[in-house]
Amino acid sequence: MKTKKSIKIFGIFFWDSYSEMLALNWDYRFKKFQNAIISWSSRTLETLQQRIEVIRIFALSRVYYVASILPIKSAMVKKFKSLMGKFIWQGSGKILRVALEELKNDHLAGGLNLPCLTTMSNSLLSSQCL
Repeated sequence: MKTKKSIKIFGIFFWDSYSEMLALNWDYRFKKFQNAIISWSSRTLETLQQRIEVIRIFALSRVYYVASILPIKSAMVKKFKSLMGKFIWQGSGKILRVALEELKNDHLAGGLNLPCLTTMSNSLLSSQCL
């Protein structure tokens, strides 16, 4: 038998320090999220709805698995939101920018159903307790 400082099991890094484990896992997930966004940045997406669908399907899906296991800090949520905002409004030219909080609203309330990362991660984490 050998002792190890860290190990990766089912995509989650386990570390001997809880705070380091959280930081390592979320930094790794942010890089995966960022790579997904970068891979779609060069493509022509004409509407905001298309950009939000890319975020929902190809980028945030990489985050939800870890969010169901480990809590996310608000500083990390800000990094995700910042990158989402840059991707959504990239190349928008003279379009009036709307706050991400408005885009989270339902279509009937004037939004585009952008998922809320904080709410989703909290609900996924709490579902594990049940």
